[in-house]
Amino acid sequence: MEARHQCPFVNRPDARCSGRLKIDRLDYAFEFCFDAYNTCPVYIERLLERRTRRAAVESTSHGRQHDYGSTLVQLGTPATARATSAA
Repeated sequence: MEARHQCPFVNRPDARCSGRLKIDRLDYAFEFCFDAYNTCPVYIERLLERRTRRAAVESTSHGRQHDYGSTLVQLGTPATARATSAA
């Protein structure tokens, strides 16, 4: 399988990404959206959201309900940790 060089979410509309994909923020876009996207905090959030949705659909499509609350892990980014500690 060929390695991806761009974020799989780059072509999907999301306000969290659109602010970063602007002319004056091209350095961020090239660094994260088109190179190291797996280190981008927005990519991690969106990936977790997608996995959660897929798990919910899978659990209902098999006629079983699962309690994902006990297995859900909340992740934070360095920016989130600084914002929380500053508050």
